[in-house]
Amino acid sequence: MDWTIITSVLGGAVGASIITAFVNWRIKVGEERNSHTRWLRDKKIEFYSEALQIFVGVRQQTDVDWIATDKLNERRDEVLKANTQLALLAPIEVHNNATAVVHSYFDRATEPRATYDEKLHKLQKSMREDLAVK
Repeated sequence: MDWTIITSVLGGAVGASIITAFVNWRIKVGEERNSHTRWLRDKKIEFYSEALQIFVGVRQQTDVDWIATDKLNERRDEVLKANTQLALLAPIEVHNNATAVVHSYFDRATEPRATYDEKLHKLQKSMREDLAVK
């Protein structure tokens, strides 16, 4: 019996097994990364949608309600919760823009509504850029 042939066959089999295991491991890592990326994108969409509903809902208040200090506490917790959620998953630019919207909301007695609208638009733009939506 020729040992070089047997050694070559066994070596080839072991090499093929190692390569197959490595390729399978890389595929699994790639799938896990893609799964995490999809989960993160889904969570961002969920949080962004909720935050925008709150911020746009605040925007739709009447002019009298816009500057009424007694209305401040009615939406305060919703606005702060939306900003906190964005702090968890959003990039710093999105969070900073959301914080600017929140500050504009709390300064609405002295700040015109157009400033809030401008900051809200900037927030929406940064959210779209983060999600790579045109």
